[in-house]
Amino acid sequence: MDQADESPLLPRLSRWLRRSLSGRNTSRIRFLMACRTADYPVVLTSVLAEAFGACRCVDLAPLSRTEAVTLADSAGVPGEELVEAAEAAGAAVLAGVPLTLELLVLT
Repeated sequence: MDQADESPLLPRLSRWLRRSLSGRNTSRIRFLMACRTADYPVVLTSVLAEAFGACRCVDLAPLSRTEAVTLADSAGVPGEELVEAAEAAGAAVLAGVPLTLELLVLT
């Protein structure tokens, strides 16, 4: 589930999942959700742990400069030049996030 924070269902998701998964065999289910940390409903962790036996909440760290250069290089774009251009434009933070780095690479 991607961009859960943009869904109007997010405030009800914990209740809905608790009811839907209660008493069900979830051993073959893998649940991955992307949500902005500030919008993540904390109660969801206990609901998911109850249903699946474990729940890990992780924050994605920004890419290092070296990682951004390497990823851009792997897409056939001179990574060092791309990161330097992003820095010169005051947009270096965009190169530190994989999705926006991809946008920079495509641009």
